[in-house]
Amino acid sequence: MKKPAIPANEAERTAAVDALAMVHSPAEERFDRITRLASKLFDVPIALVTLISRDKQWFKSAQGLGVPETPRDIAFCAHAINHDELLLVEDAQTHPDFQDHPAVTGDPHVRFYAGQPIQYQGQLVGTLCLVDYVPGTLTEEQKDTLRSLAAWVENELRVEALSAEQTQLLEELDEARRDALIDPLTKAWNRQGMDVLLQRELAVAQRLGSDVCVMLVDVDHYKQVNDRYGHLVGDEILREVAQRLRSALRPQDVVARYGGDEFLVFAAQCPADMGQFLARRLVERVSGRPVTVEDLEIPLTLSVGVTAANAGPGVLTTKLVNTADQALYDTKAAGRNGMTFRAFA
Repeated sequence: MKKPAIPANEAERTAAVDALAMVHSPAEERFDRITRLASKLFDVPIALVTLISRDKQWFKSAQGLGVPETPRDIAFCAHAINHDELLLVEDAQTHPDFQDHPAVTGDPHVRFYAGQPIQYQGQLVGTLCLVDYVPGTLTEEQKDTLRSLAAWVENELRVEALSAEQTQLLEELDEARRDALIDPLTKAWNRQGMDVLLQRELAVAQRLGSDVCVMLVDVDHYKQVNDRYGHLVGDEILREVAQRLRSALRPQDVVARYGGDEFLVFAAQCPADMGQFLARRLVERVSGRPVTVEDLEIPLTLSVGVTAANAGPGVLTTKLVNTADQALYDTKAAGRNGMTFRAFA
């Protein structure tokens, strides 16, 4: 296997990656929307937005792939960033640079790869790439489409869509410390990360005197599904649920995996009626269609507990979470598959 070369401008390139502060950051719907579209347009099982840092390939968005990162020295995309143009591998099994690659000779048995480099601050920081398990090619029209989607990714890289507090926290931390705050399975904030953000977000809301909303979200009967189909299917369900939650919420809302099958949502500048609307949309987005894993179609529902408050001096994050937890209990007691609002007191 030919290892990817290190670009001559590596110092400037990694400085641009660092400036993004996106390696080990939470997944975002704005990038997931692009990879979902790419997977459908090109009819491939895997579509990725990748960022290549000093020693790893990080997947900012991943359709059809369960791992959050790979080492840089085995990344197809680390080859792609050595060129301004599309890297097209029609059949990796016969390509001299990749035929003995571990992802070609072993799981997941990659055959086709197309990686369009993406730029930030004039540097090639990663790719929008397509992967398939059978050989393939792209027409000139398809190549243009992939370039257009990559340009869309580049536009998103220039936009700060997370809340200011999430962005500031990511910028304050290095990759290793960010990694400790992100759930590797769902690429949402983990409980530790959310606990940090709750304090920051609430402090800002208190200064502004604005409304905030907290939701606790539970996947109904997840244990039974996990026991019946196994942990691999269970993991895929949690990844899909997290992605659907992001698609139903506003870009600035904070999503965390708060427990095994429990998620916590914090929404700033969100009065009670808006919080209840978002909660209903979460329930509808998950129950509206089954989760497809391999050849299985698994119907799911959610139970949601919601509370909202004007962020005055007596409002504490623990009280908000406890009130949302009581509302979640009410939803479960009423039969699940819905949401309950409890006024904060």
